[in-house]
Amino acid sequence: MIAITDKQNNVVQEIFEHYRKGNEKNDFEKGCIFIVQNGVDVQGYFMNFFDMYENIEIEKGIEPYKYCYTTEKGFYPNPDWQEPKPYTDEQYDAVVLELVKEGRL
Repeated sequence: MIAITDKQNNVVQEIFEHYRKGNEKNDFEKGCIFIVQNGVDVQGYFMNFFDMYENIEIEKGIEPYKYCYTTEKGFYPNPDWQEPKPYTDEQYDAVVLELVKEGRL
């Protein structure tokens, strides 16, 4: 498997199997890699902000953002991770009302 981590804090951003390198003759794709699923580019990363680790074993339970990775330490819990808090009914209603007011729902 392959993992991409943020260069600043080593937080895992993505775990995937296939990618392609960007076309170096195309300014938009230069220095990028694109995650490929079912033959389609689904996500691009400018590699000057990320590190990529190939051929690593991903243990069950390892999830992006919840874990960090370095070659020296392997996977370890992200010290800044917090479980997402579910919306309350009041928060959900406020979001829906705002979207209705904006004409987006």
